[in-house]
Amino acid sequence: MTDTVTRNDAGTSAASVPKRLVIFAKDKGGTGASFIARLVGEMHANRNAGALLVDGDGTTASLSKHFGLPRENYDDPSAVNEQNPVRTFSLHGKERDRDKIASLLEADASTIVLDLPATALTVLRRIEAEAGWVGMIRQHGFRPTIVASITPFEESIFDLRDAMELFGADADYIAVVNIGTAEDRDDFSLWDGGETRKRFCAAGGLEVEFPRLKPRIAAVLSKYKLTFEAGLSSEHLELMDRSRLAKWISLAETAIAPVAPQLGL
Repeated sequence: MTDTVTRNDAGTSAASVPKRLVIFAKDKGGTGASFIARLVGEMHANRNAGALLVDGDGTTASLSKHFGLPRENYDDPSAVNEQNPVRTFSLHGKERDRDKIASLLEADASTIVLDLPATALTVLRRIEAEAGWVGMIRQHGFRPTIVASITPFEESIFDLRDAMELFGADADYIAVVNIGTAEDRDDFSLWDGGETRKRFCAAGGLEVEFPRLKPRIAAVLSKYKLTFEAGLSSEHLELMDRSRLAKWISLAETAIAPVAPQLGL
């Protein structure tokens, strides 16, 4: 695992950015982006960093499933609390629900972590053409951080390329090389030798590696709707797997640490 960051002088200092909109957006499903978003959300929650977590895949998706009950009233800020910290809406729903992707920008939060479902980039391009959503982000004082989960498959690379075209130069980009989707780093030749990575690095992109968690552990956490931290004391995991989970959390948080400022942490 590497804990270094790829960045050049084009990068923007996070210390000068007042607010962050951290967006996990993709078209291709199955890249592990929501899994990474869960860790980032949990790091915010554990540090009481005041981030607003938003799940754009309705009330049954990853963030809402693992962090709280579905919200009955999206517009009631008092409904977001320690027991129920996640706002939800459906990006693939009707227009009124989809439009909540804009109203969340009015929330009183210095950091918003927004996890979006598969085909989100296609929908975002349509919203941008209709209403200029990217401009709204900046008008409300947020700087976008786009997080892309990179797998050995070219579709995940295309997602990052498309996101860079949509959000442009006035954004930060994080490529998370998701080792959990491969045997090892050698499987990422399409990314490592590709044009998208060259453009990404030239634009000041940040790159980190995300470690693999044993699938059986991830499956238990999903089945019982447990956060990673809750899994450490869960009776549903045997002692060795609880120890493996603890080691994985440490490795994952170490991997994320170099990009913590861009994630609002």
